[in-house]
Parts: sequence; structure tokens; C-alpha cells
Amino acid sequence: LRRKVEDFVGRKDVIGGALFYLNSNRSLVLLHCEESLGRSATLREIAYLVTMPGRKFSGENRCAFFPNQAPGGLLIVDDLESLNQQEQEQVRSHLETPGAQLLAASRYAASGCPFEDLCKTMSVQLSPLRDEEAADLFLRRCRRPLRVEDLLPPQKRHGRGPKDVLGRADAAELLKHPIRAFKGVPGRIRKAVDNWAQRGSPALQGDVESLAWVLPNLHGTRGLLGGGGGPRPPKKTSVLTSLTGVGTASVRASSWHRGTTGLG
Repeated sequence: LRRKVEDFVGRKDVIGGALFYLNSNRSLVLLHCEESLGRSATLREIAYLVTMPGRKFSGENRCAFFPNQAPGGLLIVDDLESLNQQEQEQVRSHLETPGAQLLAASRYAASGCPFEDLCKTMSVQLSPLRDEEAADLFLRRCRRPLRVEDLLPPQKRHGRGPKDVLGRADAAELLKHPIRAFKGVPGRIRKAVDNWAQRGSPALQGDVESLAWVLPNLHGTRGLLGGGGGPRPPKKTSVLTSLTGVGTASVRASSWHRGTTGLG
């Protein structure tokens, strides 16, 4: 199996929903989101969990990523909408094997699924990271401890030394508002923090949002890392509530329907 993703955070509701359906012997479980919100990383995390010793799919050839095979076990397919006809037939053959299950990821929640005649699709939606999850990922990617001069501008330090190192809980709380600039997209956070580290991690002076914006392009505008041009939005000053745990699962089961956006 592929290695689990480094610094994977959150997704407890999504993973819990997928595991519920798999443990209920549902044949096809679909993880979906239109944006790039970490579908592949979440598939890898689920694969890691279900193949741990004593779990349902532990053991040789009980779980595999397509195009590898797992006869009668769990086959995981990323980018389901990109399968060609021959690949679809290979997946269909897997589903026709007694006891076989399929965990797939796609941009689409409902469309003319090529396997709708075989089984009902149980759908689990992948949403952007919550503020506390995004802050957690930011902290995990940092190459050095965050300091007061990183998360607070001079006028808001109230006597605190700029070089004072912030505790993790304090840093997470201070990040929960500015982290919204990354719109809950894990890839943007990873790229931004890694780029910042490559520049030597200079003090941010309370402007974490600046990491979410690339240098001016040929048109003279600045845009979010990972897409989206246009002017930078004004800074906000509201303070969010304290760090909490992951909330209630947002999972829904649905069938694939004809007449909606097609795969591929």
C-alpha cells in the first residue's frame, strides 16, 4: 500500500462515515468533493486504518490501490471519473467477486456511474478543513516554533516580547482567524508554509494571511496559492472561540443518478 500522508489532520467525520459503510459491507463507498481538498490523502489514511493488524482488511491482498488487485477484498480507486472503458471493466470485475468492496474518490457526487447496475453508491462528502484543523496542519508544517512576532502585530503584543515562543494551544488559538485565508484547502497550507520555510521563515509580524498570496503575476495582481486571482481581501478582526474537537459527522448516503454531471 501507499504510505500514509505526512501531517494528515482532521477528517474524523469523513473517515468515520467511510468506515461505517465499509463495516456495513456496502459494496461501493464514494468520497467526493469538487475542489482539491485532499481526496487522495484521505483515501491513503483510510487504507492505513483498515489494514492495521486485526482490522477487516488486514492481511496480504486484502486491500489494494487500483490498478493493483484485491480479489474479494477492498479495492481503492482514486479519480474514479478518469477511468477509461478498459479500466472500468477491471473495476466491474472486482465488484462482481463475492465479498468485494470498492472505495473510490471522485469530483462528482452523483452522475451516470458505470457500476450503478451492480450496487448502490454510499456517498461521503469531503469538506474544507475546519479552522482548528487548518491551524493544526499549519503548526505541523512549521519548521520552527512560532513566536509572538509571527502571530501578533506590534500594537497587539501588550508587553509580550517579540521573540517569546508561543505554546501550541496559544498559537492554535491565534491562528484560527487568519488561517481562513487558505479557505480550508490542505494543499494551500502545505505549499504556503513550505515556501515560507524555504525563505528562512522570517517573522510574519501578525500577517499570516500574506503567506496565502503569491507574488504579483504578469497582470500585476496577486492570487491565492493553488489558484484564484484577484485582489487580496481586507483583513478582519473578529476572534473565534477556543479550540474544540471534531464535530458531528456530515455524512449522507445517496444513489448515483442519471441525468446529472457525467463522469469524465
